[in-house]
Amino acid sequence: FASCPHARAARSAGYQFGAVLPVFRDDTAVGLLLGFGHGAEPNSEQTIILRQLGLLLALTHEREALSLAERLLDCSTFNIMYADQDMRLRYMNATSRKTLKRLQPYIPVPVDKLQGHSIDIFHKRPQHQHAMLRTDRMLPHRAVISVGPEKLDLAVSAVTDSRGEYQGPMVTWDVVTQREAAAAQLD
Repeated sequence: FASCPHARAARSAGYQFGAVLPVFRDDTAVGLLLGFGHGAEPNSEQTIILRQLGLLLALTHEREALSLAERLLDCSTFNIMYADQDMRLRYMNATSRKTLKRLQPYIPVPVDKLQGHSIDIFHKRPQHQHAMLRTDRMLPHRAVISVGPEKLDLAVSAVTDSRGEYQGPMVTWDVVTQREAAAAQLD
């Protein structure tokens, strides 16, 4: 308690002890949990509970950060989708859902049920995409594909985790049917 920079304020508020516990995530300290109390110092069981509380706080912060990231992506004007290494669609932002609703007649699965489905439904030769996207060796990649009569311009990038390991492809895309038609007329 004596070495804590908050000790003077804690004592003047009537606290008799303090506990400073590191908050760990994946064996890395990510913060400190400060606690002050009256009476006896915490026993080993109470210390374990405080540490578990610290872990829960770290997880809550992580979930809040993920929630914020998802809200930011949903506010984007870009169509953004992410698939895992099994080529299952795991995320699409609000702009993608809105744009895909316009393409619904050409998609065999309702847009609201696309997450969890294979991205194969968007491709004529899915084995080609699987070979290209199974690892990040061929990424980034750019392509124009057809979905019904519409042309989609895709920019595919690799998503990696904090250790740099490939997690799957992310695609930003746009409907470019009119642009492609205008370019064809110029040729």
